[in-house]
Amino acid sequence: MIQLLLGIQAAISALYYLTAPFPLSVPVIVFWLLNTFSILLLLKNYSGLVGQLSPNLKRYRLVFTATLIISEIIINVTAENYQVDNLHGLISDTEVLFTGMTLGVLWHYEITNKFKKLF
Repeated sequence: MIQLLLGIQAAISALYYLTAPFPLSVPVIVFWLLNTFSILLLLKNYSGLVGQLSPNLKRYRLVFTATLIISEIIINVTAENYQVDNLHGLISDTEVLFTGMTLGVLWHYEITNKFKKLF
């Protein structure tokens, strides 16, 4: 199931950037490619994405998360007011939905494990 989620994440992300109404600057492209590379590394090692992650998978997950955040910051800082049409709005909403699900799956064990220790 995680393979499907990561595959959809990569496809929706590509669609989001390829239909973007904002300029694809070099930094945006670099972080998009880094994010895609981290998705591919996570896909390659999908069997280890259950429970406690290995140090390498923790790094891939951190790269995935950090590149998402940094690319969104770069887009918001560098893109001037851009008009979103209905198609890109739908693609953007879908990308946000799948990104949230992917982050939830990747960080679930770490977050719930810390809460279990509190109670």
